Amino acid sequence: MQLANLRDFKTHLARYLRLVERGESIAVTRNGRPVAMLTRPPARANGKRALTEAEWWEKAIREGLIIPPSAPMRLPRLTPALQRAGRRALAQLLKDRRS
Repeated sequence: MQLANLRDFKTHLARYLRLVERGESIAVTRNGRPVAMLTRPPARANGKRALTEAEWWEKAIREGLIIPPSAPMRLPRLTPALQRAGRRALAQLLKDRRS
């Protein structure tokens, strides 16, 4: 098992995930105290492969755990001011919300 402080873990997340994929366990610490453990998921006892993300969503919908939207979400179009980064974009957003 490897120890990783929280800052190093966040900075090098991809490296730690590769270690976990190889079977290593990572203990994440904050101020020297363990706060989380990252390990591979347990192997399935029945020998079946794990579900893909799409299969998981389909199963969750089929079992009623998730209710999909009845229509596509309509997102508002961004004004040109919001398309640019910076303080003016935030000011424009607040102004739009008030009106």
